[in-house]
Amino acid sequence: MDKILNSKPLKYISLIAAVVLIGYYLNLYIQTIFVLDYMPHRSDPITYFLDYKAYWETGKFYSPFIMDENISKAFIEVGLHGPMYEFFYGTICQIFGYHDKMILIVNLFVFIAVITLTYMNKGLNLLSKNLLVIFNLTYFIHLWSSFNFTPEYLHVFFAHMIGFALIKIKSENRSKNVLYMAMWILIAATFRYSWVLASFSLLAFVENKKDFYKTILIVSAITFFGFAYLKLLHADYFHQVIGPMVIEFKQGDIGAGLQIVLDNLSATIPMFFFTYFYSLGYFATKWYIIIAVIILGYLGYKTNNRIAIASALICLAYLLSLFLFFDAYDTRDLRGIGGSMIIATIVLLSQSQSWSKIPVIAVCIIYLLVMPETIKGFEYFTYDECKASGQIINNYNFNAFAQLKARSPEMITILFPEKMIWVATPGRPVQSIKDILHTPALKFPLKNFEGVPLRYTFNHEGLDTYLRHNKIRIDYLVTPNGQIVPA
Repeated sequence: MDKILNSKPLKYISLIAAVVLIGYYLNLYIQTIFVLDYMPHRSDPITYFLDYKAYWETGKFYSPFIMDENISKAFIEVGLHGPMYEFFYGTICQIFGYHDKMILIVNLFVFIAVITLTYMNKGLNLLSKNLLVIFNLTYFIHLWSSFNFTPEYLHVFFAHMIGFALIKIKSENRSKNVLYMAMWILIAATFRYSWVLASFSLLAFVENKKDFYKTILIVSAITFFGFAYLKLLHADYFHQVIGPMVIEFKQGDIGAGLQIVLDNLSATIPMFFFTYFYSLGYFATKWYIIIAVIILGYLGYKTNNRIAIASALICLAYLLSLFLFFDAYDTRDLRGIGGSMIIATIVLLSQSQSWSKIPVIAVCIIYLLVMPETIKGFEYFTYDECKASGQIINNYNFNAFAQLKARSPEMITILFPEKMIWVATPGRPVQSIKDILHTPALKFPLKNFEGVPLRYTFNHEGLDTYLRHNKIRIDYLVTPNGQIVPA
């Protein structure tokens, strides 16, 4: 096995595959940034887009596109995604100028950085570097999310930085490198608070009581930061498990609250292991992460490999969170554990035992075999819809919003029915919500004729379109016949 894994043909074949995939991604970036009329197409990408556009246009830090009147509780009025994406992309716009495709441009630079850092890394040999690139670029979530105006590739970058920091940890400079890894976890957590789960990996490096107390203090501080950051600087969202659980706890029925979590656990575990979506790549990914955890746990137990233990702890923390509080429907489960999977892959590839690379090679082969199906899914769910959005965006005109008089110099808030921004993908029969674009929202003006910022809120499906939550002041509403009237 060692001879096969260290053979030149395997290294060259893997290098060719990696170069072809890099070329494919670069071609897509050129097409989507410089050639095509290519714009966000769904509510989440449009929210990211409007957040940084509003910051650039108005100079005010807020989310112009919110649901159920929900905004963050402290300091600023941002939405579900928190403040960092708006600050990050908005600051880039302030420095270099605004561009509609800023998220894609940043994704391109981050993509180049990840590839460059991978091949510069001294902890991986050439085969391992090629496998890591193949793994990242054939994984369908990364392809779909890199070109749909979401900042997912930032988290691919964070996962690589945490993984590279992890394999740098050695006994002679352990403390310094552990703190370096903790720094990257904290930075990542300012963008996505769930990165605090990765801090539990620090427990793998405890050697004595002093280490234990210091590590517990660091992990507790990062965890508390993540919780406070979520509660204060993200808009509330009624989560399908945590929401009902908290309601039961507040009513004093602890048992009923815990039962909700246990019911979700019993439904999510079989769904995770046996539900099949899209392709063999989807199904193989879930078993790959379980096998990776088993191997990492075995290496940690047998050889006292602290790095293997740390990466296994990260994966287990994310899996436990998924099983208890989320579900494994569609691609939500794989998006949630994506960062931990990259870290596990980096650690597996860094091991001296050649057999630890076998699961990575196996999943890479599966990903390559289903790559045509992955590309087909990407074209249907992302590429074609973003192109359609770019082609029809100028069909909509909402300048009437900009003519509204301000009732406050701070903000004008407008309640509108969500279906006002629904439009079927051109040339495609409406079969499900996946065939609905939200393109009209891209044409909502972000300030009125006086320069006062505009904000738009809608009620989520299942609620009365005109239900008033009384969380913020509503100045105007859009009636079913399209009239804008004072609220």
